[in-house]
Amino acid sequence: MRSTEDMIMTNVAPANELNTALSELVSQDPAVRKRAAAFLGRKPCMDLLRRDAPATREWFIDPQIRERMIKAIYQEQDEKILFGLLQMLGNSCKYFAITSFAFGESPTDIDYLKASYKVFHDFLAHPGQSIRLIAAVGLCVFRSGEAWDILLDILRGKPKSDEISRISIMLFYHSSKRIQAQDENSAKMIDILNEMGIAYHPQGLSDVQTEAFRSALQAIYPQLKNNDVRESIEKALRQLD
Repeated sequence: MRSTEDMIMTNVAPANELNTALSELVSQDPAVRKRAAAFLGRKPCMDLLRRDAPATREWFIDPQIRERMIKAIYQEQDEKILFGLLQMLGNSCKYFAITSFAFGESPTDIDYLKASYKVFHDFLAHPGQSIRLIAAVGLCVFRSGEAWDILLDILRGKPKSDEISRISIMLFYHSSKRIQAQDENSAKMIDILNEMGIAYHPQGLSDVQTEAFRSALQAIYPQLKNNDVRESIEKALRQLD
């Protein structure tokens, strides 16, 4: 049997290789789980025009695969591996579960989104800040006010540089200004959120949250020396104007 590390280098990942990686997520060996999570985590982020993309999507959104994946997420105790799994779930929602022209305008998988939403919401109370952050990031696509409150609390504390960058990127892509500029896509997302039956803010962030993030980023910016992080803040602030 080929190792997960070998599979990472493969251009096409047949279902048996994906299944092998999924099985390895519950291995007793953290190194094996880490490799498996890395392999699976790359799949939703790969070019959606790749020849293996449609088959990979079908594998990810299969109900039985989804249940096994979520079970592995809840069982994972290593925060670094858990972070990667939650990030993978968020990308799966964004690229695989929501309607995409890349797959011939495939239908949105509401059950997948509902199950993922619950996972992210459950991990908002995790003791690890990095896990709370990535769970909140996963909820940004669902326009969750609670998720933005979590990210704001992290930003007002003592965030690491990578956390500042990640939050800034989320603000750049999910700000009210950005959402308003994408009328057609925004309307589709509203229909999806209504079908899911969850609480959400139509414009992503409320006016109060927008102002709070602007103030927090402006306070952090002068203290930073990392140009990449400063640039991410600059981009976010332009969207919050």
